[in-house]
Order: sequence, then structure tokens, then C-alpha cells
Amino acid sequence: MFGIRGIGSLFHLAYALGHSDRFDAQAERLRAVVAFTVLPSAVLHGVTASLAVRPRTGTGS
Repeated sequence: MFGIRGIGSLFHLAYALGHSDRFDAQAERLRAVVAFTVLPSAVLHGVTASLAVRPRTGTGS
């Protein structure tokens, strides 16, 4: 479902929030930014991938 960059973003966010108190004040904003970057990206890539495969195979998702 998620690509390497999406999983990496989630991992690095969790690591940073779990290992440092520096980001506590911005934790909710950072989670929101990562979520609203990764989730639409996954949806967009899923839609465009199915559209790209359909003309070649004659099937869609």
C-alpha cells in the first residue's frame, strides 16, 4: 500500500517523536503533515497505476 518513501516518512517521524523531546510541541502538526502527504500520495499512485495498466492489459483494478 505504501511505498518506500511513505513508510520511511512514517518511520522517521515515529523515531524522532519517540527519541527526543524537542518535537513535543509540534508533534500533532508533524503527524498531520506526514499523514496528509503520505495518504493522498498512496491514493493518487493507486489511481494512476490502475489507469496506466488498463490500456496495456485490457483490465482495470
